[in-house]
Amino acid sequence: MVRLLTRDYDIIVVGGGVAGINAATEARSVRPSCSVALIADESKIYSRPALTHAIAGHAESVDDVAIYTRSTLESLGVNTYFSSKIASLDANNRAVELKRADQEESLRYRSIVLATGSRPALPRVRGLGLENVFSIKWAGDALRVSAIASPGMRACVVGAGFIGLEMAQALFRRGLKVTLVEM
Repeated sequence: MVRLLTRDYDIIVVGGGVAGINAATEARSVRPSCSVALIADESKIYSRPALTHAIAGHAESVDDVAIYTRSTLESLGVNTYFSSKIASLDANNRAVELKRADQEESLRYRSIVLATGSRPALPRVRGLGLENVFSIKWAGDALRVSAIASPGMRACVVGAGFIGLEMAQALFRRGLKVTLVEM
């Protein structure tokens, strides 16, 4: 494991979703002189609702639904740490230990924003762990569904919120017979 030097930032934002991106870019907008780092566990920044484009067959990879690239964020003055995980957070010393690939790095901060998002609320039902049962939260989830969805298959979408409705529509457009279930 390679150990990199410690870096200091005024603000560290943990989370590559919409809230994290907005926090990082807004911090630079309000205080252009502050140093900002964004830590995201995935390799691209994308809008979660856009994942249904991959399922509908309109996107072949996460690159097709990415909304911010590393170069775009860095042109806005935000240092990026993609495909990275926080190994530990020491609030007393205002430091995070970061792991990515075969590297460890320590980052110090004056302020930290935790914008790590949510996890899907899964119903307690039998069969949840079976093959071809998915929750759609990450790009990899959408790409796996897209890879197996074919016309004539049957799909049951649980949840009629925004993403559930988008999912049902995307699967229907792919030629699947879709049942939508809501509480």
